[in-house]
Amino acid sequence: MEEVLRRFATISPISECELLVEKRMGKHEAILKARDLFNDDKYWGLTKLLNLSAKTLIMRKGTC
Repeated sequence: MEEVLRRFATISPISECELLVEKRMGKHEAILKARDLFNDDKYWGLTKLLNLSAKTLIMRKGTC
């Protein structure tokens, strides 16, 4: 991770980074996390969370 950050820093300073790991979470927790990411202008993280939630829903319904 440090090497990746160092390489990107040669292009432009990095203000922050967040390691995202897929994990199962309940509907309410996912909604709260999505809201927080949206409010913090972290749209990439929001997209990843919503994609994971959709994938989980599809798998539960057995359509995948």
